[in-house]
Amino acid sequence: MLPAELPNLGDGRVTLRAFVNDDVDLVRSVARDPLIPLITTVPASGSHDDALSYIACQHERLRTGAGYSFAITDQHDQCIGNIGLWLSSIHQGRASTGYWLAPAFRGRGYAKRALAILSGWAETLEDVARLELYVEPWNEASWRCAEACGFEREGLLRSWQQVGDSRKDMFMYSRIRVDESAQAEASLGAAAATSRSRPVRALRLGGDASPRGTNVDGIRRWGRRSQDGPGAPCTTAIFVHIRDSRTGLRILSTFGHTARLNAATPGTTT
Repeated sequence: MLPAELPNLGDGRVTLRAFVNDDVDLVRSVARDPLIPLITTVPASGSHDDALSYIACQHERLRTGAGYSFAITDQHDQCIGNIGLWLSSIHQGRASTGYWLAPAFRGRGYAKRALAILSGWAETLEDVARLELYVEPWNEASWRCAEACGFEREGLLRSWQQVGDSRKDMFMYSRIRVDESAQAEASLGAAAATSRSRPVRALRLGGDASPRGTNVDGIRRWGRRSQDGPGAPCTTAIFVHIRDSRTGLRILSTFGHTARLNAATPGTTT
């Protein structure tokens, strides 16, 4: 079930929180940006009252089921932009995201941090199997940010969106929640084929570990073993979760190897 309240999310440098009325000056300032009012609901008037109405609208998005709209703030709790998780296709397991930053805060890594935080949170929501992002091809900074946060480009959507007076093409990016057990089986199958072993059943060989003083979040290991008994090939796949200490992005690394069953301790490998 999706959260009924907007959470506070952060990585120590960037925080995603609800908009407050004190953010009004930031909203007014981006009204002068040539793009933000065209592709968002930020009012182009720049008036105080319109900016407050925009802030109130962000709170309504959760109540109406449209999604979660966060203010992006720096370490001093200064609002610097907006990012959202949008739910129009959540019945299909799909959500989308989009973000903007005030011009004065671009090029400092804030967008990457905000997108990494939101994407990591979205992965914890059972309803969200796929997170989508649409970026105009000319906006290299934005699509490189998406790629750095684990999004993959799937193709070009021609004439996808009205922006101002023109129809614009968009790159389609997505980030899929990793099914570790399925990926383990795939890795084991590939390793088994390479080693010519005869894998017949999955064997859970280890648990989680979080070595102190490292960036490794956890290690999981799965294996397949032959029915040939001690000394037979045993193929294992190892998952290592590594967290980037700067961005908070989790990287899933996998590798496999073939070992021999230990005759003295069945079910272990050497």
